[in-house]
Amino acid sequence: MAEFVWGGYRLEVDVEATRAYYDSHPGPWITCTCDGCRNFMLAVKTLPQAVRDFFDALGLDPEKVNVNGGAIALGHPV
Repeated sequence: MAEFVWGGYRLEVDVEATRAYYDSHPGPWITCTCDGCRNFMLAVKTLPQAVRDFFDALGLDPEKVNVNGGAIALGHPV
């Protein structure tokens, strides 16, 4: 379990379980071809390295976290 603290927020993350989940679900997660989904996939590829490093530290795959919603949520990408 890893702990991340920034500002007044504290987050505990089971990084290994998160990575294992992504590893057990390979393949493309976004199969929608709407403009929002296509723009999201393009934007993810241009994230600053510091943001990609932060996602990696959390065990998150930035190409998969927003599959069903804005930010890390459920629903269609915003």
